[in-house]
Amino acid sequence: MKNMNTIPRVRAELLFEAAQKIANDHEAGLEPDPTVSTVAVLHDKCEPEEMTAITLRLTALAKLVREGEGDGWLLEVDGRKHVLVKDALMKAAARAKLHEADTVGQVRFDPQDILNCALAETEVDGSA
Repeated sequence: MKNMNTIPRVRAELLFEAAQKIANDHEAGLEPDPTVSTVAVLHDKCEPEEMTAITLRLTALAKLVREGEGDGWLLEVDGRKHVLVKDALMKAAARAKLHEADTVGQVRFDPQDILNCALAETEVDGSA
């Protein structure tokens, strides 16, 4: 990974909104494209740079989940047919350190860093 610029943090509510649009598009049978879904839902709510950061953060989060690093933060529905990410992990994805890479496919969260951020997001009542 040559480029170590940090991808900016984003507003968690926009990350949630983009993730919901991606899920809705998938359920509607549309080809999953995080960029298209993010632009469709957020084009009038933020600048293009923030939409790009949101897309990269959601892509890195999906990679984290696919690779099994976020299992303790997931809620399963219908035996993994649908995976619901707990709010704390989504909020962590909005603010955890994320570095640029040569390709979108190489962008990834440090698993320990994002999980530490998720722990910080949980409430003291044991909602983790």
